[in-house]
Amino acid sequence: MILGKSSIRLRLTLWHTVVLIVILSVISFGSYFFMRNRLESEAQSKLENGFLTVETVIKNSSGDLADVYHLGQESLFQLSQDGRVVYQTLVWQDRLGSGVLKVDSLEESSSWESPEGSLFWLKRGIETDSGFEIIFAQDVTSTMEYIRGLAVVFLAGIPIALILAVLGGYVLAGRALSPVKAITQKAHEINAESLSERLPVLNP
Repeated sequence: MILGKSSIRLRLTLWHTVVLIVILSVISFGSYFFMRNRLESEAQSKLENGFLTVETVIKNSSGDLADVYHLGQESLFQLSQDGRVVYQTLVWQDRLGSGVLKVDSLEESSSWESPEGSLFWLKRGIETDSGFEIIFAQDVTSTMEYIRGLAVVFLAGIPIALILAVLGGYVLAGRALSPVKAITQKAHEINAESLSERLPVLNP
């Protein structure tokens, strides 16, 4: 009988653990992929909008670089014409560095990691009216670090949740089976000399 009770308690614990882990896994992975997609979409949107802004200014100014200066020096972009760089923002020079980034090998959309470990997404295109080639960069280092941090948190949380689920399930199963244990013990105490004894029914 003890083996039977242990087996029932073990099965209840396993069921509780499996159900809880499945629920937590679905929530964790769902939350992670939702957050990752949202963060990546925001970074991509900033890249696209930044490129579009530069392209629009060049187009509206008919290729006059004087208007490009009004965009400021905080954006990461450079302009080329006929294979020759004609403009770079100061931030571009400081962070991507002339000669460090192999521009000729870039595709329309690509990523690049600097020697210092910063990660950039880049968009490359040509403003057809002026013939300027635009390369716009978006620093996504902090975004990728945040995404990696989320992955670590969720992956580390699952084993902890597994341990808690096993312990909690075992305790809950024990409480659920405690009336059965009490009845079993009382049944063993009843014999031919104590037939007046009755089984305990705590909650009929």
